[in-house]
Amino acid sequence: MSTNQIIALCAIVQVVSLIVVGVVSDGFARHVLQTVPTWIAMTAAVHGAGWTKWAAIPVFLFWILIALFIWLFLLGVAKILTGTYGPAEIAMTIIFATAGAIGIGASLRQVSGIPVWGGLLIFVVVVTLQVGVMMISLRYPISNDTTLIAWLQDHGMIAGRGSAPTKP
Repeated sequence: MSTNQIIALCAIVQVVSLIVVGVVSDGFARHVLQTVPTWIAMTAAVHGAGWTKWAAIPVFLFWILIALFIWLFLLGVAKILTGTYGPAEIAMTIIFATAGAIGIGASLRQVSGIPVWGGLLIFVVVVTLQVGVMMISLRYPISNDTTLIAWLQDHGMIAGRGSAPTKP
């Protein structure tokens, strides 16, 4: 496998594991939003972009850190990230952290097709995007699916409470 294929595969594994977390935790929409930067890195890898490593490393590193913070909480060592984590969510932290570590390894082996200053700029942009989508995803109304659906219904964006009945 080429480094781009490994990076793309690791990104797909991260996306799928995060979607699984979303499904089991009433946070599907939130987790889809959180994967946006991963999709950018994956797309760059699939197309063989010279800047792939610079987009992939911050995404993989971010999710490794999230897994680390969750495990530190579960082990009672630190309360950086708190919450209730079920068996599926715990298993997914192992999967997305492992994919991240493999993805970083592949990214570090990849030759960059752009100058270092350009790579660092992409790195900073992707980190900023990842942190930004994480912050947005934790806010009302997208923080959980039940709240989001109720908000959409209240604002008449989908059928349900708060929307006028329609006649056939």
